[in-house]
Amino acid sequence: MQGGATRPAKAIDPTKPCRIVRNEGVAQDVAAGMRQHDAYVKNYPHCAKWKKRSSVDEAASKLCAKIAPRIEHLKEQLAQTAWSDKIASKEEACSVLTEMLRVRHSDFLTKGADGEWFHDIGPETLNQAGLKKTKTRVSTDEHGNTVIQRQFDEIELESKVAVVRELSEIMGWHAPRRIAGADGGPLTVVHEMPDPDPA
Repeated sequence: MQGGATRPAKAIDPTKPCRIVRNEGVAQDVAAGMRQHDAYVKNYPHCAKWKKRSSVDEAASKLCAKIAPRIEHLKEQLAQTAWSDKIASKEEACSVLTEMLRVRHSDFLTKGADGEWFHDIGPETLNQAGLKKTKTRVSTDEHGNTVIQRQFDEIELESKVAVVRELSEIMGWHAPRRIAGADGGPLTVVHEMPDPDPA
């Protein structure tokens, strides 16, 4: 370089960690919501000994400007992760549908001390996703107060046919086949279950 010209700063690849480990730490902390000053002091603890806070702030600001693309990339990744955590995956949806499919009336029956069976729904009851509707017994005590008992007079389960239909659609177990209508009429779409896998 002639005339004292400086070499332009090399552009960083925001998808890769910063070459300097401490700079990467600053980028991750700032992307996670930490203030620039605090992130800089955390990753460069010797800077906490500087007498002037303004010196630390200036150094933190310069570093964050230099690694800004990396910080923005990390922020986008965190946002995508947060969003994907809110949305049920295909596997989770299939798991819930399977729970609904496997529910049995007996899952909600308990034998009392008197030998009588009664409906009982507790936190450890299996396949609760399969419950569609329940009716509880409501009575009054000797003082006229309303009492809702643990026993359930009636329970209704989700339709297994509807659950199988939803699960089959998600899993792609039935593929549509188009059949031409007579005399050029409208097409009919028929869903056929594929042959089972050979043993």
